[in-house]
Amino acid sequence: MRRLLTLFIAVMCLFVASQAMAFSEVRYPDRPLNLRKARSPKASWVGVLQPGQQVRIAWIQDGWAAVFEPWMTDANNVRVAGFANVKYLKKRRGEVEKEPWGEWMRSATTLNVRSGPDRADKKVGQLSPGTVVRADFPEDGWFAVFEARSTIRSKMNAMGWVKADYLEPTSKPAAAAPKPAPKSMPAPKPEAKPESKPAPQKVSEPKKAPVALKREASSGWGKLLVAPMELHLRSERRSGSNYATTVPKGETIKVDFLDKGWYAVFAPSAPVRNESRALGYVLQRLVEPDGVKTKPVISKSESGKKTIVIPRNPSAPVHRSEPKVNRRAHGFQYGIMERAESTLLGTPVEIVKVYVKVDRLPKATVMQDFASTLWKEFRKSGRELHLEIYVPDMDLDDLAFISAKYTYEEEIEFWARKAVLYGTKYLR
Repeated sequence: MRRLLTLFIAVMCLFVASQAMAFSEVRYPDRPLNLRKARSPKASWVGVLQPGQQVRIAWIQDGWAAVFEPWMTDANNVRVAGFANVKYLKKRRGEVEKEPWGEWMRSATTLNVRSGPDRADKKVGQLSPGTVVRADFPEDGWFAVFEARSTIRSKMNAMGWVKADYLEPTSKPAAAAPKPAPKSMPAPKPEAKPESKPAPQKVSEPKKAPVALKREASSGWGKLLVAPMELHLRSERRSGSNYATTVPKGETIKVDFLDKGWYAVFAPSAPVRNESRALGYVLQRLVEPDGVKTKPVISKSESGKKTIVIPRNPSAPVHRSEPKVNRRAHGFQYGIMERAESTLLGTPVEIVKVYVKVDRLPKATVMQDFASTLWKEFRKSGRELHLEIYVPDMDLDDLAFISAKYTYEEEIEFWARKAVLYGTKYLR
């Protein structure tokens, strides 16, 4: 009986272990892969996986799999990051494309975490002062926040939403130090040799939007910078010129030939300093905002009185006259400022800048419906549509209030950047 009992316990342990192992398996997307809120291509978009990104999948049904963080192994303690088409999730890792996302932030005080970007939404947790999180999906002054170890950019993977006013930029937390190995008998000391100091551990700094991270120049010319946002390069040194190409946020670029507040932009590995080989042009203040500040020069006149001479800043924002408003949708009067074609990571993109005439700031949800109407009007098969929506009293050459991205079939992203309205009549 004792042997039978021991055998039974062993079999049950093996069964439980096999069930735990059978909960999930590791997979790798073979392309940028959208995550959905449910098992359907028509379900709401919640995030995206990068090619070669390691994830766990489980509960495959109707060709769709639930996707989890790679470190989640307990079926009783997981959070679904979204649902993805299983045919694009391979067992072997292919080419890896890692695109940075989010910003490293910490809570400045005890901070409530809510189920949505509104004070009326349900409280689902709380951050202690100094808690480091990854923040993304800005919306009307709110951020979705993720655990520091999170790797999947998806709204469903977030802990919840917090007010952006109570978050402050910080550094990426250092990885936990490995546990020391068990001590063994000490090895005989080598003959006197200078003790080598261990190399200091490097901790990567986050990108603090909208400041570009400066790096040392290479090849004896130009500056290497990191794009603090998605940059639409122009074909000439003027805002009305055609778009040449698009540089994704976080991409390293080389800039040179500063003239009239515009930089010529090159690939970081460009060996020859030749402006004709530039990818396009970008405003200096978009990639190097600290580099365009000018201080008043104080001089003395002949009478001995101090006079202040303020140098002209060629890249200072210049507000255009109000664009032509000749259309109407969703109760808004609006006009098309610019339309241009570009490419982003090999994908054809049409960029449409829209000016909406309003007296009061509309809600983001209302603007999302408005943008959706424009998407249905401008969409084209085989290319993405990027809508940039501006309102009165904004700098029309700067970041848009609303940024929306679509494929022909669906919305990819929708951002409401309330921060760009500070200093306007809407937020003073």
